Formats: sequence, C-alpha cells, structure tokens
Amino acid sequence: MEQAAGSMVWMVVKTLGLLIVIIALIVLTLSILRRVIRPGGRGGSAPGAMRVVGTLFLEPKKGVYLVKIVDRLLILGVTEGNITLLEKVGEGPEIEKMEKAFSGNRDLFSLNFPERLRRALKKNRLSEKP
Repeated sequence: MEQAAGSMVWMVVKTLGLLIVIIALIVLTLSILRRVIRPGGRGGSAPGAMRVVGTLFLEPKKGVYLVKIVDRLLILGVTEGNITLLEKVGEGPEIEKMEKAFSGNRDLFSLNFPERLRRALKKNRLSEKP
C-alpha cells in the first residue's frame, strides 16, 4: 500500500514538472513571436507607414476605406471577395482635408462593444430629456 502511494506521488510530481516545462515553452514561443511580429499586424513595415484613416460601411461586407501609405492616400472599395482602387490622392492639401474629415468620423460598425454601448446610452439620454 505504501509503495502504491509513493508511486502515485511520483506520477503527480512528474505530471506537474511536465506541465511547467510545457508552460515555459509556450511563454518562450510567444515572446519570440512578439519580437518577430510587431503589434497591429504590421509585420516588418515601419511604424505608421500604412494605416487606415477612415471607413464608411455601405452595406454589410461592403464599404469604402481610406488608407494612407507613406505620403499617398488610397480610396478603396471593399466587398466580401474584392478590393478595388477607386482613387489615388498624391501629396497636397487634399490628403490633410480628407484625414481631418474622417478622423472624427468612425463608423458604428468599426467601433468595439463598449464604445457602441456608450453612444447608445448617450443617445438614449438625449432622447429622454424634455
């Protein structure tokens, strides 16, 4: 009986040791991936080299995106299975005007849940006031 209890303790110790090794390998792999892949999905590109300035959803799975790549602004039509270049804006005041116009205009579909809830509650409070 004593021998069975000793082997059971040894199995638990081996299992816990193996679990610690597996967790250490997962943490090591994640730290390596974090260094290789930059946050935001930019990969190896320079920070800020490409970003979405604004979006306008026309229908579910259909929209218009303004994408700034270095010093150019691309207006893209995006559907479920296709991306079409609608317009390319070079350097100049047009880019600044479009960025300013879209910077405060985040489409409701692109917002996360807490922001949607905050806007809905604010709208509800405004409609309740006499």
